[in-house]
This record gives sequence, structure tokens and C-alpha cells, in this order.
Amino acid sequence: MLRSIPTRNRTVPAVDRAARLLDVLCRNGRDWGLTEIAQEVGIHKGTARDILLTLQQHGLVDRVGATGRFRLGSGAARLAQAAFSRLDVRDAARSSMLRLRDETGETVLLGVREEQHVMIAEVMAPARELHVSARVGQRLPLCAGSFGKVFLAEPGAFEEYLEAGGTLRAFTPSTQTDADVYAAELLVARAKGYALDDEEYLNGVRAASAIIRGPVGVALGAVTVVGFTARVSLRALEEIGEACREAAEESSRRVGRRSSVDQA
Repeated sequence: MLRSIPTRNRTVPAVDRAARLLDVLCRNGRDWGLTEIAQEVGIHKGTARDILLTLQQHGLVDRVGATGRFRLGSGAARLAQAAFSRLDVRDAARSSMLRLRDETGETVLLGVREEQHVMIAEVMAPARELHVSARVGQRLPLCAGSFGKVFLAEPGAFEEYLEAGGTLRAFTPSTQTDADVYAAELLVARAKGYALDDEEYLNGVRAASAIIRGPVGVALGAVTVVGFTARVSLRALEEIGEACREAAEESSRRVGRRSSVDQA
């Protein structure tokens, strides 16, 4: 006869220390010295060093050569991305997208970044017959229009894009292809919380986008309103940009609430 074996929450000391070391490296977005890390965790400096170097072998920690200080590695970013991919941003964004569609009378899109592209994950079209069309699964170049701007406006994202061989392609006569000018536009988009596209990707089409963030600020997706220039004036485009920002903030709060429930 099989008997159920009672389970206990057992803490493995080495894993616990490693987790707490990684938690320290998450703070403040800066590099940490060995001594201060050990003090934060409350362990011997030699023990902290051994754990950090082991984590470095797995790509979870990087050591800055010039200073010897430690920071999170790319492996930690991959783990974070895998965790956040489980959060269904479409469910979190759906009600805000419906409201945007009804308020603006234009097509509303949800996009997620896939390396050098933005993939359309959701489309909500208005009832009016004449509207901008798009399809779920459609992939756009990362540098295209307001979608690309909000993703590339993330700190360090544009520099990484260029280092990886990314370019600024000319889609229309209005497309900005000067990297310095484009970088300045990204700073404006970051400050406003939304980006605009004035016929920069498609002739006769304007758009606005804003980022939906996960619980610790990671960009999970972007909500976009896109419409024809005949209906969307430049003044209206700014107002739509603000509406996108509000919708993205609402969706971000829903993602946070869902994450909290999942972790309970």
C-alpha cells in the first residue's frame, strides 16, 4: 500500500545564498564590489566570490574586467524573458485595446518584440469599413514606425540594435535615417511615454505606440493605434499618443496583478 509522504519546505543553503546574491545584483542597476555584496548578504567574502564565479560560468553573472565588479549576466536576462513570456499580455491588454478602438474609431494593434522585428499579436479593427488592416502574426521591421520607436527607446536598446547590425531603413520620404536624429527622437519618446509615426512607415498613415511593462519594468509588448492621415490630424495624433500611454499603463497594472495572483 502506497503512503503519501509529507512534504516540507527545505532550504538548500548554497542555493539560498546564490539567490540572495542575484537579488543584490538586481538592485539600482549598478555594478557591485565583492566586499559590499558579501556584506549585503551577510556571508564570508570568500564564499561570495566562489558563488559569484560559479554563477559566472553559467552566464548568470558578469565580471567587469576593468574594475572586477559584478553585474547580472545575459543568462539572467534570458531567464527573466522566459518567465515574462508566460504572462499573457494579450489578456491584460484586451479591455484597454477595445476602449482605444471605440474611442478613436481606428485600428488598435498589440505588438511584441522578436529580436529585430515586431510581431503583431492582436488586432482590433473598428466597425467602419475604411480602416488600416493588419493580421495577427505579421512581422514588421524593428525600425518601422512608432512600434519600433517605443521598443528602441528602452535604455540601451538602440545601441544594441546598431551593434547587432541593425540599420535605419527608408520606408517613405518621411522616414528618419540619421542615427543621431533618430536617437534624439527616442529620448523624446521615452520622456513622453509614447512614440509617434507621421507617415514614416506607410504613406498616408499615422500611428502612436506605448509600452506595456511587466512587474519589474520589462517591456512585454506595445499597444498601437493606427489610422489614415485624412482622419488623424497631427494634433489628434498627440492625443492618441497620450491615450496609448494611459492604455499601456492600465495593461501594465493588470499584468502586475495577474503575476501577483500566480505567485500566491
